[in-house]
Amino acid sequence: MRITYSESLQLRGLAILMMILLHCFNKDSMGSTYMSFFPDVSGVTIPYLLTRIAQICVPLYCFLSGYGLYCKYPYSEGYTKNKFFTLVKQYWFVLIIFAVIGYVFFAQYDFNFSSVAGNILAYDTTWNVTLWFLLPYILLLFLSKFVFGFINKRKIFVALPIIVVLWLGAMTLLKFEKNGTLEINVILKNVLQVFRLMLPFCMGAYCKKYENVELPRYLQKMAIVIAVLVLLTRFLVWNHFTLPIACLCFVYLYHVMPVSGAVKAILSYFGEKSLFLWFCHAYFIYYYLKDYTFAAYYALSIFLLAIIYSLVCATILEFVYKKLRL
Repeated sequence: MRITYSESLQLRGLAILMMILLHCFNKDSMGSTYMSFFPDVSGVTIPYLLTRIAQICVPLYCFLSGYGLYCKYPYSEGYTKNKFFTLVKQYWFVLIIFAVIGYVFFAQYDFNFSSVAGNILAYDTTWNVTLWFLLPYILLLFLSKFVFGFINKRKIFVALPIIVVLWLGAMTLLKFEKNGTLEINVILKNVLQVFRLMLPFCMGAYCKKYENVELPRYLQKMAIVIAVLVLLTRFLVWNHFTLPIACLCFVYLYHVMPVSGAVKAILSYFGEKSLFLWFCHAYFIYYYLKDYTFAAYYALSIFLLAIIYSLVCATILEFVYKKLRL
């Protein structure tokens, strides 16, 4: 499966739109705060059901990152450091602006040492909880050369099971921590999150590595059917353990399905803005303008308002950032 840069950009656009949808409607209890245009399914709203598919947004980002980085492999330490510094500078730029706004106008944050350090260093992103995977991704970025070397030196049927076992172990411990049956300190939790992201990251790398492998036509049709069925089962079995395979199925379906030029252009636009959209969208859903966003009442209106607020803000912030040449 050969993914072009244009297609990758479109998938990033889909990922950020799914992330916004997820954060708008990811709690079943929120169903009483909005009206869906469609009848509920067994007492569950359609927007909430759709978030079960939208949960693939983070694995999708990791998949695309693994694919893209493997295209550059082998790369120098300087390449990794440049990507790191660019990402961190953009993160700090947005974080400081919203922290000041939150403190001055909304009395939102407590600027004690622990809180400031946790958010500046991104190991405890309490000021914007949707940024939880920033530090794990950065750690994975620095580990990527080692990970790719591990993949290249071993057959897929040897390396991939090891990666899956590490991922399963991390996911199990994180689930215990979330359920309150296990206490994990914030440093160890970030390390476990690295292994959580590693499987979809490596799946992306494997797709690049074996991009020239062509399936027979009958297997391609079978793969499409299986991919559709896997995504449909997300409505029934929606725990995090099924996300990596659901992500792979989603990428494959998008790769083979016909998409109009207009849709591609819109998704590419959102893909170009995806980083700043990720950094700022939660402020309009969880924090500053939450009441104004959900005052729209209808689910589609809420979703569109969240997109509009976030897109306007992301566009302005990106423009200022580039002008400052940080």
